[in-house]
Amino acid sequence: MSDLDDALYYARGVGMDDRDIAVAVKQAAAAHRAVLQASGLVTMTHPDLPDQPIHVPEDVVPGHEDSGWVRQAENDTQPELPPALVDVELPEVAVVAPEETEET
Repeated sequence: MSDLDDALYYARGVGMDDRDIAVAVKQAAAAHRAVLQASGLVTMTHPDLPDQPIHVPEDVVPGHEDSGWVRQAENDTQPELPPALVDVELPEVAVVAPEETEET
């Protein structure tokens, strides 16, 4: 079982629905961005890798810019999830008990 499966299983077990899970992920992402901003790291993106930002110290930014990376504008935020994605029902996670083994 993956970490995501474990997290979804736990969330469902404590009564969270899809919207609650989406809100929690959005809040965690905002907190992560705040920590990065406070740490002094610069968020950079590359035109060939638009969905894979990196976070680098200020002193290495010029080297990255020479390689085609650009600073992400401070007011750029992660795109909002379309409502259709928030309301999608996630599959129920089945709990399977480990098979008992006989000792010989």
